[in-house]
Amino acid sequence: MGFKNNFDFSTISKDKPATYGQVRKVGMRFSAPNFKAVERVADQDGWKRSSQVVAFIYAVHNAEGAKPFTHGNVQKLLTMKQLPKVYRDMFDPDYVKPAKEKQTATAIGATKGTLEEQLAALQALIANTNKDSQPEAPVEEEYVAF
Repeated sequence: MGFKNNFDFSTISKDKPATYGQVRKVGMRFSAPNFKAVERVADQDGWKRSSQVVAFIYAVHNAEGAKPFTHGNVQKLLTMKQLPKVYRDMFDPDYVKPAKEKQTATAIGATKGTLEEQLAALQALIANTNKDSQPEAPVEEEYVAF
């Protein structure tokens, strides 16, 4: 037996801006495939879809000149069977996040060889510099007593 909320939401003004928790509840409500309504989020994809719905809502209602998302909007959406088209149209199923480029073993080997060559060149330069430099003669300083 689940928790039953007996709070009368009609006592809240419909013009009051929706809280993040209310927007998140709407997101979880439409977390089923094709943004259909469900009672609870079922899987990892559902959690991803619920986050997308939250982003869609904020994108529509935070646009310049748009009406704010209110408590009345929340109550209306929670009675629907599917997320409204204005939000669903924002979803682009063809969008694929670009994959990170993987560094291949040959590229790593080439870089390593280059680094080894650079290190050898630096070591040779240091060795030649040390050979060419003469130790400085000690400088005699004159001390004056005060």
